Amino acid sequence: DALVEREILRLFASKNINEDIPHFSTLVPTTENIVRVIAQILRDCWDGSSGTYVRRVYVRETGRNSFELSIPRPADILTAEVPVHAESKSV
Repeated sequence: DALVEREILRLFASKNINEDIPHFSTLVPTTENIVRVIAQILRDCWDGSSGTYVRRVYVRETGRNSFELSIPRPADILTAEVPVHAESKSV
Protein backbone atom coordinates (compact mmCIF):
# COMPACT_ATOMS: atom_id res chain seq x y z
CA ASP A 1 0.00 0.00 0.00
CA ALA A 2 2.78 2.44 0.84
CA LEU A 3 4.53 1.72 -2.45
CA VAL A 4 1.37 2.45 -4.44
CA GLU A 5 0.77 5.62 -2.43
CA ARG A 6 4.34 6.83 -2.88
CA GLU A 7 4.98 5.85 -6.50
CA ILE A 8 1.55 5.88 -8.19
CA LEU A 9 -1.06 7.92 -6.34
CA ARG A 10 1.26 10.86 -5.71
CA LEU A 11 2.33 10.81 -9.35
CA PHE A 12 -1.22 10.96 -10.70
CA ALA A 13 -3.13 12.84 -7.96
CA SER A 14 -4.57 16.16 -9.15
CA LYS A 15 -2.31 16.20 -12.21
CA ASN A 16 -2.84 16.92 -15.87
CA ILE A 17 -1.53 13.67 -17.30
CA ASN A 18 -0.52 15.25 -20.61
CA GLU A 19 1.46 18.08 -19.05
CA ASP A 20 2.54 17.03 -15.56
CA ILE A 21 3.59 13.38 -15.86
CA PRO A 22 6.87 12.87 -17.75
CA HIS A 23 5.92 9.35 -18.92
CA PHE A 24 3.28 10.90 -21.16
CA SER A 25 5.38 13.60 -22.80
CA THR A 26 5.53 11.37 -25.89
CA LEU A 27 2.91 8.74 -25.02
CA VAL A 28 -0.84 9.20 -25.51
CA PRO A 29 -2.52 8.77 -22.10
CA THR A 30 -5.08 6.13 -23.06
CA THR A 31 -6.34 3.84 -20.33
CA GLU A 32 -4.20 1.07 -21.82
CA ASN A 33 -1.05 3.21 -21.70
CA ILE A 34 -1.79 4.42 -18.17
CA VAL A 35 -2.04 0.79 -17.01
CA ARG A 36 1.22 -0.09 -18.76
CA VAL A 37 3.03 2.88 -17.15
CA ILE A 38 1.69 1.97 -13.70
CA ALA A 39 2.72 -1.68 -14.17
CA GLN A 40 6.23 -0.67 -15.23
CA ILE A 41 6.64 1.71 -12.28
CA LEU A 42 5.52 -0.98 -9.84
CA ARG A 43 7.79 -3.61 -11.41
CA ASP A 44 10.74 -1.21 -11.23
CA CYS A 45 10.09 -0.37 -7.55
CA TRP A 46 9.01 -3.78 -6.23
CA ASP A 47 11.82 -5.56 -4.42
CA GLY A 48 10.09 -8.96 -4.29
CA SER A 49 12.05 -9.93 -1.19
CA SER A 50 8.98 -11.37 0.51
CA GLY A 51 8.13 -13.59 -2.46
CA THR A 52 5.31 -11.29 -3.50
CA TYR A 53 4.99 -9.76 -6.92
CA VAL A 54 2.69 -7.54 -8.97
CA ARG A 55 0.12 -9.86 -10.57
CA ARG A 56 -2.21 -7.42 -12.29
CA VAL A 57 -2.97 -3.75 -12.73
CA TYR A 58 -6.55 -2.64 -13.29
CA VAL A 59 -7.75 0.88 -14.09
CA ARG A 60 -11.40 1.82 -14.47
CA GLU A 61 -11.72 5.05 -16.41
CA THR A 62 -15.52 5.13 -16.39
CA GLY A 63 -18.31 2.70 -15.59
CA ARG A 64 -18.10 1.55 -19.19
CA ASN A 65 -14.35 1.63 -19.84
CA SER A 66 -11.58 -0.19 -18.00
CA PHE A 67 -8.30 -1.92 -18.75
CA GLU A 68 -6.53 -4.75 -16.96
CA LEU A 69 -2.98 -5.93 -17.46
CA SER A 70 -2.11 -9.41 -16.16
CA ILE A 71 1.56 -9.89 -15.39
CA PRO A 72 3.20 -13.33 -15.26
CA ARG A 73 4.97 -14.42 -12.08
CA PRO A 74 8.71 -13.77 -12.20
CA ALA A 75 9.39 -17.53 -12.24
CA ASP A 76 7.08 -17.93 -15.26
CA ILE A 77 9.03 -15.28 -17.11
CA LEU A 78 12.29 -17.14 -16.49
CA THR A 79 11.04 -20.64 -17.32
CA ALA A 80 8.64 -20.12 -20.21
CA GLU A 81 7.47 -17.65 -22.75
CA VAL A 82 4.28 -16.47 -21.07
CA PRO A 83 2.78 -13.44 -22.79
CA VAL A 84 1.47 -10.52 -20.80
CA HIS A 85 -2.31 -10.59 -21.14
CA ALA A 86 -4.11 -7.31 -21.58
CA GLU A 87 -7.85 -6.90 -21.73
CA SER A 88 -9.86 -3.83 -22.54
CA LYS A 89 -13.48 -3.76 -21.44
CA SER A 90 -16.07 -1.44 -22.87
CA VAL A 91 -19.79 -1.81 -22.44
